[in-house]
Amino acid sequence: SDYTSGLHHVTKIGSGNWSLSLDNSVNFLGILQVNNGSVILNGSAARVGFVTTILAEGGALTLDNSTNVLANRLGGTTSIQTATSDRALSNRGGILNFIGGSSAVTEALGTGATAVTNFEGASRWNLTAGTAGSTITFGTLVAASTTNRGTLTLDTGSGLLGGGAAGSGRVNVIATTPGLIANIRPDMIGIDSSGTGFVTHDANGFRLLNSADTALGYFAPAGLYLGTATPASITASGGTVSNAAATSNVALASSKSVYGSTTVNSLNLSSGGAVAYADGVFNEAGTLKTLTLTSGAVLAKSGNGGIGSGGALTAVANLLYLHTTGDLTTSAYILGSGGIVKDGVGTLTLNQVSLNTAAFFQNEGTTKIGANNTLLVVPTATVVGVADLVVNGGTFDLNGFNQAVA
Repeated sequence: SDYTSGLHHVTKIGSGNWSLSLDNSVNFLGILQVNNGSVILNGSAARVGFVTTILAEGGALTLDNSTNVLANRLGGTTSIQTATSDRALSNRGGILNFIGGSSAVTEALGTGATAVTNFEGASRWNLTAGTAGSTITFGTLVAASTTNRGTLTLDTGSGLLGGGAAGSGRVNVIATTPGLIANIRPDMIGIDSSGTGFVTHDANGFRLLNSADTALGYFAPAGLYLGTATPASITASGGTVSNAAATSNVALASSKSVYGSTTVNSLNLSSGGAVAYADGVFNEAGTLKTLTLTSGAVLAKSGNGGIGSGGALTAVANLLYLHTTGDLTTSAYILGSGGIVKDGVGTLTLNQVSLNTAAFFQNEGTTKIGANNTLLVVPTATVVGVADLVVNGGTFDLNGFNQAVA
């Protein structure tokens, strides 16, 4: 460390807690990386001033205002080394605990283009509302990509996530640039007293997308099919016409059939929700019947009926996010070139071969394969081509089968 400039890099290891009580916001620069245990800021003056905070798998950072309310415990938007906002928070599978208090409190993170990044692993922000406003603000939440392939859960428990002005029982997480794809973040889910779902963003920050958000693409098909065009068999039988759009964020509470290749933005499977493929594996043109998710996001809740056989699922070149708060069984081929991310405490069972050419990221819960080499294996005349398997957390269960990996 460079003592004369105040530059210190600190890595927290070990399962114990490190509690800070003094104001170090003008003393510490550099990087704080929490690898294990907890760093706790709860004193009446407890602040740090690190430029970058990294929350790694197994680590937790607690900003506790339940007794002593203090804004900007991470030092505010700008460190002492510059006049331009330079704070950054990197989510790498760790936990941020933000606890409100008896008076309004705001934690202002960086306002720049890399203020918050979901870099790797399954991260969680546990957000406990106070009896007055509890707010986190920052600039850009870096867009989900094959480089920034982490996931983030915003969990307010019995409180509310956004949806109104800051106040009692509510936590507002507000980004200047939230990085939505067709009105949702594919790499994030929200949990609050109203339920679990994908998150959107408005003037009051992130909130759960709900059935009133038809203008934002929320779509619950009234008919028996999922498609952007009416299947001929539905027309012939006089069935209910209920066509999705390519930008639809589809919510299913019952089984719907895919009759032809269809593109929507995301798929939310609640209890009873399922996807089936009708009338064979191929379209009339001879192509594989495929459900394409533009954002790549699937949310599978407890009691869902899974994704059936007879077709394919893809996010094309984007990551396919399989958020499993409940168990999910998929028997469809998985196509694409962006990779697959599994998070959530539920079990993902892959009963069909994946033809996705990029890595599989096991971040949380359990993934169970249902055949030998469920993840892509390409035989060649020399060296077999295999995809990377990255286990950041949870369990990858071979289930008695063999799997070749890089």
